[in-house]
Amino acid sequence: MSTEWFRGGRRDRSSAFSGAVLGLSCLVAAPAAAFVPLGFPADDVIQAGGAKRWAADSDAETAVSLTYSVQEGLLGGLPGAAEAAARAFDSWASVSPTVSFDAAGYAPTENTLLNWISGGFGYEGEPGVAGIGASVDVMSRPGDFSFTALNNQVYGFDAGSLAFAAPVFVSGTIVSVDIYLNEAWNWTAEDGQPGFDVETVVLHEIGHALGLDHPDQAPVNYDPYAGFAGVAEPGYEAPGASIMNSTYQGVRRSLTDDDVGGLAFLYGGVPGDANLDGTVDLVDFGNLAKDFGQPSVGWSDGDFDGNGLTDLLDLDIFAQNFNASVFIGIDPGAVPEPSAGMFFAAVGLFVARRRRLA
Repeated sequence: MSTEWFRGGRRDRSSAFSGAVLGLSCLVAAPAAAFVPLGFPADDVIQAGGAKRWAADSDAETAVSLTYSVQEGLLGGLPGAAEAAARAFDSWASVSPTVSFDAAGYAPTENTLLNWISGGFGYEGEPGVAGIGASVDVMSRPGDFSFTALNNQVYGFDAGSLAFAAPVFVSGTIVSVDIYLNEAWNWTAEDGQPGFDVETVVLHEIGHALGLDHPDQAPVNYDPYAGFAGVAEPGYEAPGASIMNSTYQGVRRSLTDDDVGGLAFLYGGVPGDANLDGTVDLVDFGNLAKDFGQPSVGWSDGDFDGNGLTDLLDLDIFAQNFNASVFIGIDPGAVPEPSAGMFFAAVGLFVARRRRLA
């Protein structure tokens, strides 16, 4: 069964893709990464800085500090639902050195016209007080729910939609997003239980909230400049495809290279770039080698997948992205095959570890 996501006030249609989802492997080449910015902007728009994203905290830094709030009693009080949503926010933050999410500490506030007039732009308040609430608010509503947004666009569920994200833009910058889950479906937050997985769906919708769209729905002839992660081809349905693809395909709580690449393009921080100089190079390999096999405190230690350990998964990420740059994108001719990169990296690790023991 292929169930549709829902975003942007319209029902997004796509046939289910085929093929098993492949886990990250240090021996098998990953599919070519692909992503699309929100709204499928044209190449010239993207290059002019027109991809929709959140603004940095200040002109002097690249950090993007966001908050989130999850409705108390989400999905009718489904056990574990709020915790599952929180894990989804943590997953996105864990793969970026620039984007962070913190719980807001108050209930969600909807982006209604009344709330904006009463609370004002940028207001963050207590439960029941007007305002736009946290950066991203997660709520659930009955299956017949719909509303008219600030831009007069109509959002709502239909028979095939699990959830949607309703963003608010000011001069092309994302300033607030409401995520709604459809209570008409059977949901679960527990492993092995029947129903649609809360964490998987919220993970997808947060991707929209950050500025990513459905790569498998790229329009015909859509060929954007897409940073280090490459170009999204129409109908992109590679094995291990993005969590941002338009249909629900079962429990998928991990971000793919595609998703991480899209986040890096919008907010900086190419996977493998431990020192944040914009390019994956031998200096970054030195960071990874120094801490290989050790518990990690984050990106600078080479923990690019955010699992708390600098290990072979991080080595694979480095090898696949070697020579990638957030400034120039990937040059396919300059990137070694994953197997060659792994051999090169493994030799370097061996030498580095011998020097540490000497």
